[in-house]
Amino acid sequence: MVLSRTASRKNTFGRASLPTGLSPPLLEVEWRFRRETESYRIHYADPNTGFNCGWHRDEDHPDLGSVQFQCEHRSTGESDRTRAEFTKSVPTEILWTALHRLFKTTIPAYTSNR
Repeated sequence: MVLSRTASRKNTFGRASLPTGLSPPLLEVEWRFRRETESYRIHYADPNTGFNCGWHRDEDHPDLGSVQFQCEHRSTGESDRTRAEFTKSVPTEILWTALHRLFKTTIPAYTSNR
C-alpha cells in the first residue's frame, strides 16, 4: 500500500506550519508485507528546498540494521544515513512516531540551519 499526500498552498501539513515555498511538500508512506518480512518507507520531500528525509525499513543498508533514517540536502549535496529504531511495532504507531519526529525535530532542525 502506498499513500502520498501533499500539503496545501498555505504550506501547512495538518497542524504543522512548513516554511517552504510555492510547491507543496510531499509525504509518501509505503508498507509492504511479504511472508514474514515487513518493510516500509516513510519519506518527506520538499521540492522548494531540496530537503528530503525518511525512515526506511529494508535490506538496503545491512550495516545500519533493519531501520535507517536517511536525510539528503540537495542544496548542499550532503547525505546522511543512520541507524533508527521505533519502540512500537504496529504500523500506525510507527507512522505517528515518525511524523512526530519529522515535524517536531527534523524539519525545525533543518530550517534553523538554513
